[in-house]
Amino acid sequence: MELRSHAELVGASLRSALEEVVLAISGPTPRPSHLITLVGLDKTLAGRIIQTIRSPHALATLVRVPAPHGLGMFLRAASAAGIRPESIARAEESLESFERLLSRFPQGRAGLEAAISGWIPEAREQGERTARQSVYKAMSFLFGYQSDAALGCTVLKPNPDGTTLDVAFVSGQFGLRRLRVGEPLSIFGTRYYPKGAAGTLDMNPRTLDGRSIEEASCVLEDFCEPRVPKLDIVKTKDQRLFVLPAGEPGLNVPISMVVGHAQTKSWRRYASPDQREEWLTMLARCPTRVLINDTFIRDDVYLGVEPVVTTHIVGMSPLPARERGPGFPLDEVHLTVDTGWITGDLRDIGTGVIPRYPELIAHAFEKMGEDLRRYRIHRLRMNYPVTGIAATRWFKLPENPNQ
Repeated sequence: MELRSHAELVGASLRSALEEVVLAISGPTPRPSHLITLVGLDKTLAGRIIQTIRSPHALATLVRVPAPHGLGMFLRAASAAGIRPESIARAEESLESFERLLSRFPQGRAGLEAAISGWIPEAREQGERTARQSVYKAMSFLFGYQSDAALGCTVLKPNPDGTTLDVAFVSGQFGLRRLRVGEPLSIFGTRYYPKGAAGTLDMNPRTLDGRSIEEASCVLEDFCEPRVPKLDIVKTKDQRLFVLPAGEPGLNVPISMVVGHAQTKSWRRYASPDQREEWLTMLARCPTRVLINDTFIRDDVYLGVEPVVTTHIVGMSPLPARERGPGFPLDEVHLTVDTGWITGDLRDIGTGVIPRYPELIAHAFEKMGEDLRRYRIHRLRMNYPVTGIAATRWFKLPENPNQ
C-alpha cells in the first residue's frame, strides 16, 4: 500500500479505537484527570492520549499518539479497570497496525514524522520547532558558547552618484556567554578591499559617522553590557574580523555587544543587464535563541519592491548569489521565517528580545545623520536559527527611470 494511504488508514483506526476506550472510561467529556484518577496513568501519558483522540485528522493522530510501549501500558490499565474486552481487542489490533507502519521506516517514529511533516504543514511546523531547539542545544555544546539573541540591521540609502546605494550595518549579540574555556570567538566580520582592488571606489568599511575602522572603533559602547568588551581586529586579505580574545568574557559570564559600520557605493540602485537583484545573506555565527534582522529602506529607494526571503544551506552550491538568484532550488531548505513590514513610528519597532532597541536605532541614525522618519522597515525574525543555514533577503532591482 502507498505510504500516505497506509498512514492515514492506521491513524484513523488508532484514533477511533482509542476514543472508544477513553469514552468508556471517562464518559462523553474526557479529560486527562479522568485517566489519571480512574486507571492510574501518569500525567504525560494521559495528556498525550487525550490529544490523540482530539486530533483533527488521521495524520495528526500519528504525530500526537504515544509510543507503542505507552499505548500498551494504557490498554493494560484499561483492561484491568473493566473496559469491555472487545474494545481492548480492537485497540490492540490498531496498535499492531501502527507498529507495522513504523517498521516501513528505517528510522521508525522519526522517519514517519518526517514524512508526515511533508504532507501537512502544521506537523512540519511543530517538528521543525522541536528540531531547531535540539540543534541549538547541540551546537551550543559543540561550539562552547551561545547567546540569547542576535541582531542584524541593514540601512539602505542612495549615494549622491544616483546609481548606487550606501549600506550601513548594526550588529549585536545579547546574552553571549562561554559555556567552557575555549578559543577566540569571531563575532562579526566585514569585507575588506585592498588598495586598488575596487578601482577608484572607497568601499572599505567605516564607522557610522564616517571614520575608518582601521583608525576608530566601530563598537557602540553605550549599548554594551556590563562593560565594553575587548575586541581584537583580525586582518586577512579580504576580511576584517572582530574577535573576542580567549579569556573574554569569563566562563558563564553573559555580555552584550553592538557594532556598527558603513560602506559606500556597495549596492546597485537600479537593474542592469548583468544583475537583476540585490541581496543580503544573514547567517547566525553563534547558536542563538532568536535572530532579528531589520532592513531600513529610505523612501526614495526600491519603491514598490517587496523583498523575497529564501533559506538555504551555506556552501552547498558553488554558484555565487548573483548566479543563484532567489529561485535557485538545489540548496534551498524550507524553514519557517517570520517576515513583514513594521508600521508606525520609532516606538513600534521594539522586538521583545533586544534591550533598548528603539534607543539603539535612534543612536545609530543620529551617528549617520539620517532621519529615521524617512525609512520603512522590513523585519525578519527566526526563532532558533540553524547554524549553517542562511536566510537571504532579495530585492528585485527597479529599472532606472533616467534611461
